[in-house]
Order: sequence, then C-alpha cells, then structure tokens
Amino acid sequence: MNNDKVDSLSQKKETKTAFSLGELFRKYYLIVKNYIVFDLLRANDTPHRLALGVAIGMFVAFTPTIPFQMMLTVLLSYLFQSNKAVGLPVVWITNPATVIPIYLPQYLLGCFLTGASPEDVDWNVLIQDHGGFWQYCAAAWGFMEQIFIPLWVGSLFVSTILAFVSYYLVKVAVVKYRERRYGPR
Repeated sequence: MNNDKVDSLSQKKETKTAFSLGELFRKYYLIVKNYIVFDLLRANDTPHRLALGVAIGMFVAFTPTIPFQMMLTVLLSYLFQSNKAVGLPVVWITNPATVIPIYLPQYLLGCFLTGASPEDVDWNVLIQDHGGFWQYCAAAWGFMEQIFIPLWVGSLFVSTILAFVSYYLVKVAVVKYRERRYGPR
C-alpha cells in the first residue's frame, strides 16, 4: 500500500515538472498580457507619450543595434519626450534567440531594395577556422562590410513601419481603455 502512494506521488511530480510547449506559450502570453494591461494601459502618462515610447522601443528593437538597444531607447525617449519605461521592454523582442528570424528577412528585404545579391555573401566565413582570434575578427569585419548596407536598409524600412503602426495601435488602445474604465473625458 505504501508503494502505491509513493508511485502516485512520483507520477504527480513528473507531470508537474514535464515541459509543455503549451504551458510555455500560456506563461509568455500572461507576461505580455500583464505588461499591456497593468504597465502600459494603466501608466500615469498621456496616451501620446505612452504610444511614442512604445513606438521608439519598436523602432530600436528592429534595428541591428542589440548591444545598445536599451540605451538608445532611453536616449531617444528623452530627446522626443516620451515615456521611457514603456519602450524598454519592447526592445527585448530582439535577443540572441530571435536575431536570425528577425534580421535575416530584413537583410533579404534590404538586398531587394538596394539591388544587392545575397548569393554574393560568403556565409561560411563565420564558421571557418581562420587560424586565430584576430584573423577571425578581420574575416568577420569583412563579412559585416558585405551585409551592412542591405541589413540597415531593410531594418530601417521594417522598423519605421512597425513604429508608426505601434504608435497608432497603442494610442488608440490607451484612449479606449481609459474611456471604458474612467468614462469619456
């Protein structure tokens, strides 16, 4: 009888610790929902400043400036007098796990817009052995020179569109939320 209790307890423990993709998406959804509802919509600032903060964060998030995105967002938010706090979490969209799915399509769009050919780039340079750290750095720099212009053109095109769309959507959402919660002003 004691063994049955131990077996049932271990089965319950295994089901609780089992990884589920659905649970991961639900958890991520709740984090995003809580950010939008509690931090963004209820923030004590004007709808314009909130929407501009998100738009700046969205613009910076889709530019290839990963090491400096938070600093750029705060600086641009200061210059444009927008809400600094709401733009910061937006730049976390781009991270090492999302670099390729975000920047590769932007690079290809940039190639299309500039007339560059993505086939001319030797992508193997990044994984080849170059004989040392400085040789690798030189090869990586040459690689970056090849993709710099198309990547930035594609990134600026996409980030500008996303910034304008996010500004409009956030401003409308904040105004409607406040009208529904507090009544028309």
